[in-house]
Amino acid sequence: FEYMVQPEDADPDGIGIPANSIQTGWATIALPSGLDAVLSHAAVIPEPAHLVGAVMSFNAGGLSFLDIGGNIHRTSIEFIADSGITRGCNPPANTRFCPDGQVNRAQIATFLARALQLPAADRDFYGDDDGDTHEDNINRLAQAGLTQGCADGNRYCPLDTVNRAQMATFLSRLISLLQPS
Repeated sequence: FEYMVQPEDADPDGIGIPANSIQTGWATIALPSGLDAVLSHAAVIPEPAHLVGAVMSFNAGGLSFLDIGGNIHRTSIEFIADSGITRGCNPPANTRFCPDGQVNRAQIATFLARALQLPAADRDFYGDDDGDTHEDNINRLAQAGLTQGCADGNRYCPLDTVNRAQMATFLSRLISLLQPS
């Protein structure tokens, strides 16, 4: 994670940063993969010398999103990023995850296809996804039987958001696919 070193970061108890030992400004602490930093507790006695100016980002696996610090789902977001399931929401930089953003059907197709490492499809299943960034993954999902499209079954409706009932269907089909015959 990154934090702002404040000019008053010095403490006689030996825990703080000694006065004049580092320059003030942005600093980065790197942790080995699998470890986590916890900065969520309040100081025992409020002391400005232990002030963290702003937490910017954290990800022990190396990929970091600037907008997930403090998010209750941060660990899950980092897990799917480290697993290659997501790359972010602002290509090509992909420095943000957009944790409060809506997910559309095309994005769900890509998440599931990457998570399951689905093989390439042998045909194009829907006409309304032609040219969509997620078209290949939509076809992978259809070939695996995880989607039957939307409305009349001849369309995928890639830009429609996914409601909880639709997500339940995607996941129930996924679980059925993963269970031994």
